Amino acid sequence: MSLRFLAVFKVTGDSMLPVLADGDFVITTNLRSPRQNSLVVVRHAEFGVMVKRVQQCKNESYWLAGENAASVNSQRIGWIDRKSILGVVLWSIRRKR
Repeated sequence: MSLRFLAVFKVTGDSMLPVLADGDFVITTNLRSPRQNSLVVVRHAEFGVMVKRVQQCKNESYWLAGENAASVNSQRIGWIDRKSILGVVLWSIRRKR
């Protein structure tokens, strides 16, 4: 785990609509452990950095999902190790629409 306590990420794509839209920002912390239903920013080997919702927790592994059909299928994401989670979302900042 990095010593960066807070981080800001820009949302790209529509996989988290209606909760988060393309161009929104999220502020995360790595001081909080992900729980079921948490939004997290994760670094995935195939899909890169993305925001997803925790559906299940098993030990230090997490099953993630998007909010709509535009999201990568959960089976393609697979179980994510805690080390791949960059932060738990604390706040979101909506871009002007």
